[in-house]
Amino acid sequence: MLETHPAPRSTSRLPAFRFPSLRAVARVTVFIAMTITLSVSVLVAAATFVPSVFGLKTMVVTSGSMQPYLDPGDVALVRRAVADEVERGDAISFYRPNGHGLITHRVIDIKILDGVLYFQTQGDNNLAPDANLTPANALFGIVEGRLPKIGYLLQKVTSNKLIRLLTLSIPVTVIAVQELRSLSKSAKEAEAKSSAADSRPDRSDEVSLA
Repeated sequence: MLETHPAPRSTSRLPAFRFPSLRAVARVTVFIAMTITLSVSVLVAAATFVPSVFGLKTMVVTSGSMQPYLDPGDVALVRRAVADEVERGDAISFYRPNGHGLITHRVIDIKILDGVLYFQTQGDNNLAPDANLTPANALFGIVEGRLPKIGYLLQKVTSNKLIRLLTLSIPVTVIAVQELRSLSKSAKEAEAKSSAADSRPDRSDEVSLA
């Protein structure tokens, strides 16, 4: 008869959990902060400088009058234009009647009154046209596209001096530190090679007796 015996239980214990050191936590925290800052910097640069290369202005959408074409928080990409370029159906940005700030609405009609060109505008999400006609000389530009949902972040970064300073200074600091570390490493390697060369015996004054 075959006898069987239970397998012996393992007496090994799981390794005890060790909390990470403060230095490790600090390094991870700094790395996360730098990653976030660099990401914001790249995003701000992309949303601000890249459109300008193509002649586009960036405008943050703050209301829902043009939904679903433009949502609050979007960045409208506006191309400067003259009145002759505007057609019915274009979304345009124009100065308010009091001259303070801009409005972005769609052109639903173009009229000439007493020899003056006007645009009849209306928000896509509004039930009625705007109360005032927009004269051609109030035109700022034509909307060519949008960057969704980054307007509030862009507005916060560009309006807050401290955030703007950090956004610009931290990437520069990171690059400078990397360059200094690279130069320091190169200097140490050169010093090590020089020390090794100096430690070799000088055989230039030896005379061969052969």
